[in-house]
Amino acid sequence: MGQASPAEALTAPRLRAWSIARRVGPGTRRVPAGAVAALPDEAVMARVQGGCGASFDALVARHYGTVVNFAARMTGRRDLAADVAQHVFVTVYEQRRRYRPGSPFRPWLYCIARRRCQALLRRERRSPLVELEDADLLPGGSGPAEEAERREAVGALVRGMRQLPERERAAVVLFHYVQCSYEAIAQVLGCSPGAARTAACRGRARLRRLLSEEDS
Repeated sequence: MGQASPAEALTAPRLRAWSIARRVGPGTRRVPAGAVAALPDEAVMARVQGGCGASFDALVARHYGTVVNFAARMTGRRDLAADVAQHVFVTVYEQRRRYRPGSPFRPWLYCIARRRCQALLRRERRSPLVELEDADLLPGGSGPAEEAERREAVGALVRGMRQLPERERAAVVLFHYVQCSYEAIAQVLGCSPGAARTAACRGRARLRRLLSEEDS
């Protein structure tokens, strides 16, 4: 058989990313079985660079849910989050040669995700909010009154997050929802670990202030 053209070679990963994204929803912790599942992200990404499709599947399955949640919290738009994740994983494949072997994978991944969120926010500034319906934010209520209270609290949190400067919002989301270290956050933000810690602390303080003002 002849070698696939670059366009044909990209078709399978694009479809694979879409297929896995549809199959592995936010919050799902499914990891493909087999030898790849035991490897760290950096080793799996090295296999992707070598053309291993199963390794690409593994990365999508491992990180799709957290990328969706990152995007939802960064944009305040659940309806945009899945599109962000789809774009991110296609970009991971298309730019696989730009990944430096052995370097931390997650900061590289979330640099791509952050850039995509920034681009969408510039275009979507005038769009109405779509409140997040995410059990990770607040526990669900047991009745109509509790559910209404929960939805109000979630809406306040989304509005507060969107009022944070983008840099602080990214630091807060990466630390609290993606569980990144300050060293990893620094790589995503392009700053020192100390500056990343400062951004997260300022973001938390500003968010508390905004939520307190909304409650008053």
